[in-house]
Amino acid sequence: MASSEAKSSHAAILWGCATLLVLAVLRYGLTPIAGYDFWWHIKLGEQTWLAQEVISKDLFSTNGVNSTWAYQDWGSALFFFAIHKLTGIPGLVLLKALIFLLTIIALAYLCKKIYNTPDALTFLLLALAIPAMEFRFTERPQIFSFFIPALILIVIERHRLKHGSIYWVIPLTLILANFHRGVLIVPAILFIYWLSTHPKLSSASTKMSVDGFLAFLGTTLASFSTPFGFSSIEGTLNLAGTSSFRANLSEWAPLSLDTLLQASPLSLAYLTFTLIAFLFVRPQKHAWQCGLAILGLLTLSRGIRMAPLLPILTIPLIVATLGIYKNVWQQRLEKMIIVTSALMALVISISTPLPPPALSLSPYRYPEKALDFVHAQHSKQPLKGNTLNEYHFGGYIIFHLWPDYKVYIDGRADTVYDADFFQKYARVLKDPKILNSEASKHSIEWLFLEYNPSLISRAHLDQNKDWTLIYWDRSALIYVRSAGANKPLAERLGYQILSPYNLDKQLSAEDFLKSNRETIQSDIEHLRKDDSGNPTLAIIEEVLTQVH
Repeated sequence: MASSEAKSSHAAILWGCATLLVLAVLRYGLTPIAGYDFWWHIKLGEQTWLAQEVISKDLFSTNGVNSTWAYQDWGSALFFFAIHKLTGIPGLVLLKALIFLLTIIALAYLCKKIYNTPDALTFLLLALAIPAMEFRFTERPQIFSFFIPALILIVIERHRLKHGSIYWVIPLTLILANFHRGVLIVPAILFIYWLSTHPKLSSASTKMSVDGFLAFLGTTLASFSTPFGFSSIEGTLNLAGTSSFRANLSEWAPLSLDTLLQASPLSLAYLTFTLIAFLFVRPQKHAWQCGLAILGLLTLSRGIRMAPLLPILTIPLIVATLGIYKNVWQQRLEKMIIVTSALMALVISISTPLPPPALSLSPYRYPEKALDFVHAQHSKQPLKGNTLNEYHFGGYIIFHLWPDYKVYIDGRADTVYDADFFQKYARVLKDPKILNSEASKHSIEWLFLEYNPSLISRAHLDQNKDWTLIYWDRSALIYVRSAGANKPLAERLGYQILSPYNLDKQLSAEDFLKSNRETIQSDIEHLRKDDSGNPTLAIIEEVLTQVH
């Protein structure tokens, strides 16, 4: 009777703590949409659906260096479009939460059903994995490159236990190949598995696994079974190895302690566990697990965006080496470790500075008001010519303004723009000469930029009479060429004296404020019309009150 009650009590604790882990996952997964790139994915999916064929040309940019666009993630673009078409933004939020939850469930299945890991170690590893992985589980195709490899590990491990066929990895790889170009991780996993069956690396093998080799061959072929073949992988390899891209894209930047601490500090816990696990390795018993862990460390070294693969690829080694010490995990501290781990995951998720869960867009993340302004002008006096836009506004512009306007640049990075062009973009808004050259070369008549006063290298825009600010809200700025195709807009809507990038200097100059009071007041009314809730408006009015 006592034993039955103890088991019932233990089961209640497990279910309660599992609920806390689920809540932690949902806290991350149900955050509002905040990704910049997913907008062009949806638009690409829409155009693929309308054309009834895979899009192989760049439709959206005025500056794509390559006219041919070999974009392997076309399947996820079509999938995201379908979800958005059927359910809108709420469906996309629920989708990313579901994929994250299913990935954690897959890791839990590996721990408990495959490896028979002690409950305390299972909860500890899952509690660390959730905050370590969450930063990449956003509304973008890469989430499939975490979820599907976790499923593939389950298929391989079930095959190792003679509980199922290994060949399920091939259709899973085929799906991933057309959903995200991170598919190359799969043949690497299968190669490690096949290699680990060598008699010198496995005491249980007398010859290398034929099924393992055929699965490796099948996943390799499936990785290139896309409408673009080998060319679809080239962009990933170029981006991972081209320093000019890696220097400008933080998610592809070479791994450092600082980037790891900023994006995924709890990955350090997995690194620590992995290093400890290597101390207990027995070569002929843990070759498969060691190979996976080394692969996890290598992928992490290629950039912070690969960090979520670390828990997936190191858990097998950690549980195989540290999980055997039952006296550590199943004694007096067991319940405390389980409860503390679950609470830790929930507390970390709640304390992470993220917007509260909502089935909507992240507030003030996108230039929504500026977009409304462009649409309003389109029915009156449309903005003419091409735009030079902020990099991270590109996808949003593609979704809402294409085909009326094409972008100068967007988040498609290596698949459309080469490294030289990306370097030029990094300088174009800092150097007036480069800006004028690009404006002439690409018929740029207006700028669609982020409002960020800290970007003082752009202060020249407010001093350059060739450009006139016509719109200013808390998120975005729109400039037009003063004497160009949008001259009527510059004359009718142009700000007269206030300068977004020089505002701090202007507000600190008392003589300037006193001598230009009427003109400043006129710009204040303009600013209020553009965005009555703009915090900058209150700052300016407060300073003027103090001066006058």
